Amino acid sequence: APDERARLQDPATQKQVMEKDLSQLYPGAQVETAKVSDPADLDAPLTYQFSGVIPAFGAPEAGGLTVPITLYPHGLEREYAPTPTRTHDVVLAYASMTRNRMRFVLPPGFTAANLPQTTRINTPHLEFAQVITVNPDGYTVEETLHVKSRRIPVKAYAAFRQAVVDADRRMKV
Repeated sequence: APDERARLQDPATQKQVMEKDLSQLYPGAQVETAKVSDPADLDAPLTYQFSGVIPAFGAPEAGGLTVPITLYPHGLEREYAPTPTRTHDVVLAYASMTRNRMRFVLPPGFTAANLPQTTRINTPHLEFAQVITVNPDGYTVEETLHVKSRRIPVKAYAAFRQAVVDADRRMKV
């Protein structure tokens, strides 16, 4: 969160920062509106909301369109648990919680089909929830990732890593 607060500190550049991030994943993406809570208020969570257009999202398939279930592929395994085993505890800079709510509006004539079921993963050091709701014009995905501990003991690493791998897999369906 400290890095995000610094990047979004200037209200005059918040929209451009978000658009740059989004366009790195989805070339040509445009952020139309952006709203950010006060990054200087360290007693409140940093929140932001934006709407935009992604010109190429998904791929045509069998008379339909296949799209990712989430907007941001997190790469949790790479970030938190890149090795199969550990000799020493994992020590993170801080525990964290991230909540994403993404509303996807589909092109006219398309409906959301074959959406995954709600997922909940809960371990002593990591909690992940992904709730998908169908709307008349698309679907909404709500994800919560809570890294509960700064230190992951070696004896807990295998379960932590499996939870991270499972959460990553759910975000890439």
